[in-house]
Parts: sequence; C-alpha cells; structure tokens
Amino acid sequence: MNPETRTVPNNLEAERSCIGSVLIDPECFDELELTSAQFYLTRHQHIWEAFETLISNHTPIDIIPLRAELDRMGKLDNVGGVAYLTRLINDVPTSMNAKAYALLVAQEATNREYLAIGNLLAQGAFSGDIDPATIMDRLVKAQSIVGGAKSISESLRELDKNVTARRADPRKVWGIPTGLYDYDSITGGLHPQETTLLVGPPEVGKTTLLLQICIDVAIKEHRHVALYEMEMDTLRLLQRAIYMLGGPSPRKLKSGFFDEGDDESYLFALTQLECSFLHISDTPMLTTTQMRADLARLRSRYPIELVGVDYLNLFGDTDGRDDNERSKLRSRRFRAICREANVCGISIQSLNKQGISKSVAEIQDVSGPADIGFDADWIYTLSKDDADNTVKMNPLKGRDADGRGVIVLARNGLRFLNIAKPHY
Repeated sequence: MNPETRTVPNNLEAERSCIGSVLIDPECFDELELTSAQFYLTRHQHIWEAFETLISNHTPIDIIPLRAELDRMGKLDNVGGVAYLTRLINDVPTSMNAKAYALLVAQEATNREYLAIGNLLAQGAFSGDIDPATIMDRLVKAQSIVGGAKSISESLRELDKNVTARRADPRKVWGIPTGLYDYDSITGGLHPQETTLLVGPPEVGKTTLLLQICIDVAIKEHRHVALYEMEMDTLRLLQRAIYMLGGPSPRKLKSGFFDEGDDESYLFALTQLECSFLHISDTPMLTTTQMRADLARLRSRYPIELVGVDYLNLFGDTDGRDDNERSKLRSRRFRAICREANVCGISIQSLNKQGISKSVAEIQDVSGPADIGFDADWIYTLSKDDADNTVKMNPLKGRDADGRGVIVLARNGLRFLNIAKPHY
C-alpha cells in the first residue's frame, strides 16, 4: 500500500453494525465487551457512551430513550440525529454476527494503539527520551484492549465451572505443590496470578528456600519455572542446587576433592537438574521491563507456571523520586507481570533495622514502603532457632482468611525438611 494513501486503522462498517445490532437486540450489548474508546468515529463513541449510561441506569436500550440520552448529553445533532440512528437499524438485518463485528472493532482499536506507540518510540528516538517501562505498559494494555470488564453473569458462570471441576476432583492442594507439606496444606499450594513474599534477616535461608521451591517444582512437579537470580551467578547457584539434591557440597565442587560415593551422588544430582524444567537468569540489576520481555520470550517457547525473583530490591528500575518510590514501583510491577502472564510469583525481601532486631517480625518491619505489603498475596517472615536448628515461617498476610498458621522447617545443610508428616 502506498504510504500516502494509508489511513488510521478503522472499520466503520463494523462499528455501524455493532451499534445497529444493539439497537435490534439490546441483550447482545454485554456480549460485545466493547468500550466507547474503541470506536474510531466520534459519533459512534457518543452513541456507545449513551448505551453505557442507559445500561447503568437500568433503562432499556431503545430508540426513544437513546434519543433522550443523546439529547441530554448535547450530542444528538453531532451523531446525525434520529435519521442516522434509524439508518443504523435498517442497515443491519440481524444481530447474529454482532460478536464478529465487535472483534473487528476491537482489533482496529488495538492497531491504532500500536500506531500511537510506534509514533511515541519515533519521537523518543529523535529526542533521546524513551521510557521503556511506559512503552511496555502501553504495549501490554494494547494487547488486552480486547475484552475488559465482564458482566457478573459471565463471571459467575466461570466461577461455577471452576467449582464444579473442583467438586468432581476434590483435593487439599489445588495449586502447584511446593513439597513443604504444612505450607501446601495451609495455602493450597502456589496459585497463578498470586505473589508470595519471603521476608527475613540475613542468613536465615531466604534464597535457599526460594531455590528449593523452584527446583522441586521443576523436578518433582514437572512444571516450567523461571528463576531470576540477581544476587549470585548461575555457577554458584547450581553448586548449591547440586548439594540440595544430595550431591557433594559446594566446597567439594570448588576444590575437586571428592569422597567415596560423591561421584555417584554428583552425577545423580546433575542428571536431575539436566532433566528439569528450570530456566535461570543471572543478569544483575535486571529491570522489571527486561524481565517482562524475557518472560514473554520464554512463554512463547515453554509453559512457564512459576517465576522466582531473588530479590525484589535488586531490580534495576531507576524511575521514581526516591528509594521508597522505586521499591514501590518494583513491587507493583512484579505483581502486574505475574497477573498478566497468569503465573505464580515468589520473591524475597529484607527486613528493616527494627525487624532484624525482633524475634518475630511484623508486616511494618518489611523493608521498603508499606505498598510492598499491600501488593503481595502471601507474606511469610522467616525466623531461625539455632537451638534446634529449625526455621519458622510466620504468616504476616494471607489472602484467604483460613490460610494461616506457623510452619516449622528443619535445616539440613542447604535444604529445608518438613517437620510435619504429609497430611494431604
């Protein structure tokens, strides 16, 4: 197509057909899942806004109340008056294809947003002022512009379908099992779009616990896991993983001095990791925008179900007025990424000075602004008891009212063991 003849993406015929379909059959309005902003023509935006107002006021969509609403808005003449509304009805013989028309309208709205993003990138390239986070946010929103809010009846149907499936196959752990029996019993496992925050003082085992969960999910549950390790390189991480799986200690792996039986245990652990579904990034100071892009790349090839981040404050995002503002943005963006990608998320966060000095920390002791506590669905603070070599996971927050309880783990080298026996 000649660039000089190109027009802004739109499909006016589909827009007219959507409006005409609603005037013929008002019941199809909810099914179309469109917003006024998705229409290209201004007059069509006004008409759809009037539809939305009538629906919210529990007024039937008909030519007479529609005319009255447009008149109240001062837009009746702008849309072409009653003559144009009547023409829309006459031009659409049936509403049977309304959904197909709506998809065309939504797609062109998405294309217009892509064009706007491209123009924004071009302007930024010339001025040298490009904000990657803003661009990525707009891209994500552009992809999700088809759809939007759903009617309560549609959401209830989804809920009932889910409950029916659960009742046909009831289980205490309906998410992804972590292998920590008490944790899984309390939380039901790890769940898509939910984020879990592991908080604790230095050397309590936060990274070890995160690594163990990621490895066990990847090996025992055969789920694809993306681990973003920003505190140590992959080599050191894998040395820990080998030991965690019963192989030689990191010291032996570094020195090369193996004892009898170490060769076999090393090869066994190596084989387990080789056959696992674990994907590791050790890029330091990775930004949330870069992680989102890398996760999208991974998800195009593998069905990623769990994302682990070590740790939240090591994200390299620099936008924000101060450290608190930056921490808040990192936390919020990580949660948004997990929701958009429909994956489980686990991240680590440190305690502030007051929290480190306490035997059991509270939610206000989590390092950073209070928003971090609001963003996570589950927050557990880890506290160590050197007397019996145990670590307690104390619940600070849980989305489910009944999902609370202290979890006690025994520390054995670089692995946490369940104190409780399996009870599910």
